[in-house]
Amino acid sequence: MKKRTRWILIGVALATVLVVLILSSSDGGILVETARVERGPLSVAVVEEGRTRVRNRYVVAAPVTGRLARIAVDEGDAVVKGTLVARLYPTPADPRTLGVARAQAAAAEARRREAIARLDEARARAEQLE
Repeated sequence: MKKRTRWILIGVALATVLVVLILSSSDGGILVETARVERGPLSVAVVEEGRTRVRNRYVVAAPVTGRLARIAVDEGDAVVKGTLVARLYPTPADPRTLGVARAQAAAAEARRREAIARLDEARARAEQLE
């Protein structure tokens, strides 16, 4: 009987350890919300903050140098023909840039005078041919 009691105690101890291990390893399950099923309108709302990314980038370029003022148009705003998108203010000219601009203006004036002279010459030839 002594061996039998010993085996029973070992069995009970093993069963106790097994039960304790099973209970400690389970997390108690997942808490869920239950409700009664009914027919009716479905209304779902998602209220979260997000970040948008621009898929198509467009470059706006100007043929002059200057300082770009703050743009009053926001991303996603509709822009129709004639809408002011940005305002470009000229930068103060440095002496080199100013010299280049004066030379370009003088060259343009010389071309204008040459064109006027050619026009006068063409008119004079037309009068001679008549």
